[in-house]
Amino acid sequence: MKADLDRLMAERNIDAAVVMGPLAGNPTLYYMVNGAKISSGTVVKKRDEPAVLIHSSIERDEAARSGLETIDIRRYNYLELLHKTGGNQLTAMVHLLARVFQDRKISGRVAFYGTEDRGAAYALLRAIDRHMAGIKVVGEFGSNLFMAARATKEPAEAERIRQAGRKTVATVDATIDFLRSHPVRDEVLMKDDGTALTVGDVKRFVRRTLFEHELEEEVDTIFAIGRDAGIPHSHG
Repeated sequence: MKADLDRLMAERNIDAAVVMGPLAGNPTLYYMVNGAKISSGTVVKKRDEPAVLIHSSIERDEAARSGLETIDIRRYNYLELLHKTGGNQLTAMVHLLARVFQDRKISGRVAFYGTEDRGAAYALLRAIDRHMAGIKVVGEFGSNLFMAARATKEPAEAERIRQAGRKTVATVDATIDFLRSHPVRDEVLMKDDGTALTVGDVKRFVRRTLFEHELEEEVDTIFAIGRDAGIPHSHG
């Protein structure tokens, strides 16, 4: 639970945690912003202080729905930094984060989370470690701070999981009914136009049903028959 973060940070000797990147495919950022519909952002959590969300100006209303204290990124004037560094995006980002840390009075061991191209992340973290006085970059491998926090659920989070489970079961039930609604001819399910029901037809039905239940299909649903069904994770 998020309520455990301060204790977990103390156990790991982490003074502050920074979560960065786009929201899509970024479960840690999604977790920290409570599902707010932003495209990207940076959450800064200093130990024993509430987390803050740094966001784009055009996403200020969506950022506010996170329930976190919000900071418009314009406060730190990235364009000015980019101009001063001659267009060097890496150096400008290091200076921007330095302004953030100074603003939030952050020093010591800072752990970074979120998603980024591995090369870009390596370059940024190395530059911070080398050039930002008073900051020691910390990385975790395996079960990290936020994985430990998410191991237990707050009531609202548990209810969201239950809702997703109910919607998933409803989708499976609807798919079974869809298959049963087609007559069989020579061991083949047939459509009204006399052609065979295909795997693609079923997947399109599944996608429509997921959409109706406001669920997202992050990867193609596994629905396979015959030989494909005997191979684990063959999508059919």
